[in-house]
Amino acid sequence: MKQLICLKIAILFCGNLIFSQVGLEFHPNKQFYLKGNSALTGNTILGVDAQNPYHDTTEINDSFSLVYIDIDQDSTTFSSSSADLLFEKNSKIAYAALYWSATYPFEFGEKKKSNHEIIYQGDPNRDQNINSVLLKTPTSNTYLPITGGIIFDSYEQDIFKYNTPYVCYADVTKLLQETSQVNGTYTVANIKAAQGYISGGSSGGWLLYVIYKSETETPKYFTTYNGLIGVESDPATIYFNNFKTPAKGNIKTSLSIATLEGDRRITSDYCAILDSDSNNFINLKSNDREENNFFNSSITINSETDISRNPNSTNTLGFDLVKIDVPNENNAILKPNSTETAIQLSTKVDRYYPFFIAFETEISTDYYLSKQNNFIASTENTPINTFDTVSSNISENTISETPETLTYSTDISEAKKLEIDKKINASTPVTVPNLEKGYYLVTNVFKNKIHTTNWITFLNEKGYRPNYYINPENNWYYVYIQSNSNPYPIFIEKEKLSQEDYFKGLWVAKINY
Repeated sequence: MKQLICLKIAILFCGNLIFSQVGLEFHPNKQFYLKGNSALTGNTILGVDAQNPYHDTTEINDSFSLVYIDIDQDSTTFSSSSADLLFEKNSKIAYAALYWSATYPFEFGEKKKSNHEIIYQGDPNRDQNINSVLLKTPTSNTYLPITGGIIFDSYEQDIFKYNTPYVCYADVTKLLQETSQVNGTYTVANIKAAQGYISGGSSGGWLLYVIYKSETETPKYFTTYNGLIGVESDPATIYFNNFKTPAKGNIKTSLSIATLEGDRRITSDYCAILDSDSNNFINLKSNDREENNFFNSSITINSETDISRNPNSTNTLGFDLVKIDVPNENNAILKPNSTETAIQLSTKVDRYYPFFIAFETEISTDYYLSKQNNFIASTENTPINTFDTVSSNISENTISETPETLTYSTDISEAKKLEIDKKINASTPVTVPNLEKGYYLVTNVFKNKIHTTNWITFLNEKGYRPNYYINPENNWYYVYIQSNSNPYPIFIEKEKLSQEDYFKGLWVAKINY
């Protein structure tokens, strides 16, 4: 019999099991300066029933054995849900992002009681192809295959191991730009998640976030962030900058946030924005989101419950999607000529996993024009793209045979050389059979081949020449982009490339010494 993932929780003390964990810190993905606005929609893909909406708020999420929602009457899909996207007519799409996320430690989980314990268990051999889904637009009669990048999958990490959330992203800008009718119903199918029972309750869903241009709108700054963090005992703070608000007038600002695992019945979770004058965080709330239960298993757009969904559950069982205007009357929070702000996510009892954040604010006309001029003069303000759409149908020839070998420049200071020498002496060598002795600039490590080849395709599209080796100690795939028997150019290149958002985790592996 296959080994089961098993978690035991003492019934009397489960409310105090709170720890702070970080999967992947939030990093900017895109940023825009334009006259326009944004639209947000999405839906959950797990429920108590496959088709009927769920509205009860009296039970906690892990009370239910959840099943895939599947509304499309299509035998080729195992999960599907829909939601309407509506925004100003005659506007032009600048950017469209599709995200999907779920808790996925196994295919199906079971729960049983033993004395004073609740035991959750399931077969850990889940499907690894989590980044391929299907999308149906308002004008398409059939599904379009979408293969996105895996932003984070805790199945590959020793973290969040009992509910194992993941998040994927695809840039669908071109697809929507070429669609004759953008307003209407979107259906997303075949998102994978754990059915049955898991600790805290399984959850999953998708969102479509669109930025559009409109000359009737004021100049704005838009930025989107990717990540996946566990908000538990310690608050998480996300900072925004690269903007300047108008010098006068009421400043309009909004936030879009998506999280997993928020529970309607469990209160004491908060979303707050920084008041720069007092240097305090001000808790946000809306008609459907209480100040002390902000993440409450609901989908609310612009302070109202979004009912243009199928199913239109008011309790989305752990999938939270919100777009909210910051209450900034008389510029009480975001001040004139502000150039930065921050939000803080926290909880006292509940646990949740934010994975998407978008911030937008009105900016001064002068600042907007300066960004337009800079964009025309150079490409330095091209929107940041952390993850491009990639394909999982990858052949072996996508892996470069010969990653770039750096030449060593003698123009290096003695101080820098001594600094690198200390790092070399402190590093532990790894033995890898049939690999040339040297120093390898490693960009990422994966447990399986699908994620490895997806990352390699992403690096190829960025202009690198990646390859990988398999560490015999754990049989994992280590993707590297440069190697050299001389360590100095490798360490210098590591410092330079670490400035890229998608290379925050670079390290140098010392092989066969």
